[in-house]
Amino acid sequence: MAKATGRKAQARRAAKIAPETGAAEVKPAKSAAKKRQPAKAEPEDSKAKPGKPSKPAAAASRAKAAARTEAPAATARAAADAPAPPIDFDRLKEMLADPATPRAALAPYLYVWRDPQNGRLTLRINEELVRDARPEDLRTRGFGMDIANGLERSRRRARFLSRLGDKTKILLAEGDSWFEYPFFLDDTIDDLNRDFNCFCLSAAGDTLASMAESDDVFFYFHKLVKDENLTVAAVLLSGGGNDLVGDQMRAFLKPYKTGAQAKDLIDQRAYDALLDKIEGLYVKLIKELRTVNSTIPILVHGYDYAIPLPDQSGKGSLLPLDGWLGEPMRKMGIVDATIQRAIVRIMIDGLYGRLGRFANATGTAALAKVFLVDNRGVVKGRWHDELHPTDAGFAAVAANFEQVLRVAGVTP
Repeated sequence: MAKATGRKAQARRAAKIAPETGAAEVKPAKSAAKKRQPAKAEPEDSKAKPGKPSKPAAAASRAKAAARTEAPAATARAAADAPAPPIDFDRLKEMLADPATPRAALAPYLYVWRDPQNGRLTLRINEELVRDARPEDLRTRGFGMDIANGLERSRRRARFLSRLGDKTKILLAEGDSWFEYPFFLDDTIDDLNRDFNCFCLSAAGDTLASMAESDDVFFYFHKLVKDENLTVAAVLLSGGGNDLVGDQMRAFLKPYKTGAQAKDLIDQRAYDALLDKIEGLYVKLIKELRTVNSTIPILVHGYDYAIPLPDQSGKGSLLPLDGWLGEPMRKMGIVDATIQRAIVRIMIDGLYGRLGRFANATGTAALAKVFLVDNRGVVKGRWHDELHPTDAGFAAVAANFEQVLRVAGVTP
């Protein structure tokens, strides 16, 4: 679906910083600081944990609390294993809109679905447990992002608003599923939200081309800084992956021939053309952001060496999916796992090579104060599927981002 383009089109959307459920628009920081009470701590199982201790400390605290409980462990396990009761669709919306609702309470009513045509991830409603479920989409961000995804974004927005009264530094994030994985994983931004207050525009499945076309990151950056008088400490961008994987791989992969190696199966000229486009889109976005603040640190990255999976068809939708890398390669006759992995390494190294033309680890490349977060080798095999890390993998990615933020002079 075509998106509205240009800043006038964005303004016509009457975009607000407040949650998409219709809450009031956020006030400038000075008045908010006077009127807003300090944000209350969220439940420990909420995705965002501002002001919480480190993970080991939090785990120790939970362990002590568990030791004090009088309920036998068997009883607790039985309660956890009890089937979730059916609920009405309106009740599900209320639960989703409430940032304090634990993910565990929502998980039985939702599942992640990947569009086989474009690889995009969305949340779907478990109609076996949700009565009167309505299938209409919110159409948020210009493609079929369903109502559950929109409400999850509202939960993040509500958390952002609740923390404007404290001194937590603000990060603006625009990106793909490495910044917003639908619900069931703690992604990069979830982890960064523990130390920072992240205003996140990201959407699973978003392409860099879509981000540049929508101009959302410029629009909201301008709104936060110029209209709301908020200080944004850094901008984080995650894009390009969805511009290269899935069906896009047909543009540069060659059919397998006996004895061929990974480099023989990539049409380098065609792949370079895609990288040229990605580089140009990044430069466009960055230059637009610079018109709002010419010195703000901007962080970009190029993912990690993902691992293509064998055929997952017929194994159930809850198993890791292979439609981004493994399936497109098999369609070209490339079935050897070693060669598949080598192709991914060439792809990722090529992407980092392009990012390195305008960004580096110290922010001293062609575009000043644009920092490259090198996540190669960071996930270390902790993959949820062939494109997304596990919670632990995402935590390592977030720690890498935070390390580069420190280099950029941005500390919690």
